[in-house]
Amino acid sequence: MTVINLVSGQPWERVVYGTTTRNIKGYSQAPFDQFNVGLHCGDNAEAVYKNRALLRMILPSEPIWLNQVHGNKVFDADTMVIEPPQVDAAVTTQKETVLAIMTADCLPVVIADLQGEVIGAAHAGWRGLQAGVLENTVQMMLTKKPNITLRAWIGPAISQSVFEVGQEVLDAFTKNNADLAVYFKALPNADKYLADLAGIAAYKLQKKGIQQIEHSGECTYLNAERYFSYRRENPTGRMVTLVWRV
Repeated sequence: MTVINLVSGQPWERVVYGTTTRNIKGYSQAPFDQFNVGLHCGDNAEAVYKNRALLRMILPSEPIWLNQVHGNKVFDADTMVIEPPQVDAAVTTQKETVLAIMTADCLPVVIADLQGEVIGAAHAGWRGLQAGVLENTVQMMLTKKPNITLRAWIGPAISQSVFEVGQEVLDAFTKNNADLAVYFKALPNADKYLADLAGIAAYKLQKKGIQQIEHSGECTYLNAERYFSYRRENPTGRMVTLVWRV
């Protein structure tokens, strides 16, 4: 029997969350081996559906799969899902509604209030992060449940030591906020930088009033045995970060 353990952080009241790894015993073959849950990355669809079926065994309901587009829109998962919405985050107040974010280097960010009454999950690549996907997720959560205290977990993603970006990425982040320049380390090569996505995410969450922020500390690029990484190898599979209320 396949054992599915999620990479997670500190326990949260009435909330379960965590990220899958590639080395869960699944059905995908190289370069998607073994536990790929992404249908959009070139893997055999039958293998992906079998992997998702294994995943479903530990979940209270079928995850709400998103068609992620590297944007800043947030889906209200308290409404009916007819087909995968083209968004990069979701929020719900309903028990046993499973939010799902697929990644292979981008940041998966999970947010919940201290009492576990509302949850959110966001896909934050550099474009979505710069465009405000985290701020929009928090805002929807606060609209649903005002006067709450939120906390966040930043899951496995590419680390600053290996995430090289160009001048356009630095400019995109700093054009309206010079404070974000500290999250970019200049390289000897002209107009090249190492970007700290997790640091930027934490900064943005703190600006929205979230003080309790935990980092997984896991780098998808450097840990090839455990995680898929689009920067390291393309094509590759996808992990999924899940969160639900209990």
